This record gives sequence, structure tokens and C-alpha cells, in this order.
Amino acid sequence: MAEIPLKDFVAVFWRTWIVLLAPLLLSPLLFLASDPQVSEALKCAYVILLMALYWMTEALPLPITSMIPMVALPLLGIMSTGEVAVNYLNSTNYMFLGGLIMAIAVEHSGLHNRVALRIIKMVGTSQARLMLGFMVTTMFLSMWISNTATTAMMLPIVD
Repeated sequence: MAEIPLKDFVAVFWRTWIVLLAPLLLSPLLFLASDPQVSEALKCAYVILLMALYWMTEALPLPITSMIPMVALPLLGIMSTGEVAVNYLNSTNYMFLGGLIMAIAVEHSGLHNRVALRIIKMVGTSQARLMLGFMVTTMFLSMWISNTATTAMMLPIVD
């Protein structure tokens, strides 16, 4: 079997190296302080720095990186699982989730085609009028759902 040069090995498996080495290199933060309050702050800093490193390098997929506090904070004794979960499942997140589900339903049902055709029928085909039509439609949708969900709903209509 042919040997893989070290440079090629690191180039192929760099994400694995980051996932394995980052917690080890940041681990001194966990043991530096003797005061309990400073120790808790350093444990939080450990989780934040670990997440920042994973987020910037995308060594782990972003949804997995975003869930690290659900596991790390209770394991490090900073917060209980319930206290962490409340921050993930608040009303704002449900609003975004509902809006995005509605955007998927609009696309799945074909309503986006009807809206696009109706806009063209009402305003005409000139570029300026089409832009006005989509702006008015976006404004109308934004009155009832979040801007993020409105954008998600308008993307299939514009396509």
C-alpha cells in the first residue's frame, strides 16, 4: 500500500484534527482558577472559544456546533439542562420556525407560482414595475410574519 505524505494527510483530515485538538488545547482554561466564580467564567469561556473555533472553521456542521452548549454547559456544571433548553426553545425561535415551515408549504403547494403570475398580471412586465410588485408583496407579507420567513417565502417566487 502506498504511503500518504503527511502534508496530504493533514490536508484531507484537517477537520478531524481541529475537532480532536481544539478541546485539548483549550482545556487549561478549565483548571486555571481556584475561585469558584472565576472557574465558572473560565468554563464558559472554554465553551465559547470551542464553539467559535468550530464555527469559524466549520470543522463540525453548524447545527451540531450550535447544540454544543446543550451538552457542554450541564457537563461542566455551569447550568442545568432545563436552563439551557429554555434559551433554545423560546417564542422567537418558534416564530422563525413557523415562518420557515410556512415558506416550505408555500413552495410545496405551488402557491409561489400563483403569486408570481398574479404579480406579473397586476403590474406588467417592465423591470421597474416587477420590482415594485415584489416590493409591495414582500411588504405585505412582512406585516404578519418575520422578515426572515418573508425572505424565505419570496425566494421561490423570484426564481
